[in-house]
Amino acid sequence: MTDRTTARQNLAEGAVGIALLHLEAGDWEAAYASLDEAVTGGVSIGGGASLYYGAPALAFVLAACDHPGLTRAQAVAAVGTATVTRRRLQAAHRRIDQRQRPATYAEFDLIRGLTGLGVAVRRIGDLPLFRDVLEYLVRLTEPLDGLPGWWCANGRDRNRPGRGHSNHGMAHGITGPLALLALAVSDGVQVDGQHAAITRICQWLDHWERQSDGGAWWPEVITLDEVRRDDTRQPGPQRPSWC
Repeated sequence: MTDRTTARQNLAEGAVGIALLHLEAGDWEAAYASLDEAVTGGVSIGGGASLYYGAPALAFVLAACDHPGLTRAQAVAAVGTATVTRRRLQAAHRRIDQRQRPATYAEFDLIRGLTGLGVAVRRIGDLPLFRDVLEYLVRLTEPLDGLPGWWCANGRDRNRPGRGHSNHGMAHGITGPLALLALAVSDGVQVDGQHAAITRICQWLDHWERQSDGGAWWPEVITLDEVRRDDTRQPGPQRPSWC
């Protein structure tokens, strides 16, 4: 797949994202043209497929459409999304069964991981698969050797080794899974252990909440040294960012 084809399927920067903008604005003709551009050359279900790229991104966008001419495209995107999600769930459960930590937050995060895939699955209405994602997120929160189950094995900088960290951002951290678990409750969709998982995440976040003149804030990440010190080295809130 060429770089140009790859770019077209990027929800943040490509034609599939532009199609969503046109759909929200009610410009069907422009949306259809962008969707046609996005799928030229095929749709990816490879290792990089996620809420922001490939079949899941396309499924997320097409779920906003009710045009009969897109019924087949919606079905194809939904099948591709399910394939990617099941494959990633199997790998994640194998990892948990072996009592290993996530290598990086890309396993579970909103941008590239199973939380984002869960968002796409929820949007297309595949309830059984959505419940499977929730069951994985419950397992993700279960403590392992005194640390949260979402504690990533890599360092604070994802490109450098370290002794692990807990990320608290919405895009890459545990607040993304928390939001999806909570949304499922509001939808009336629950699995065993879901409330306990929400409680575990909230208790962790409550513990690391800090106060400043501007109100409450949380460290972007917590490292093993900070856990042992029971205090963060971050002196105050950083830039407003969902990361």
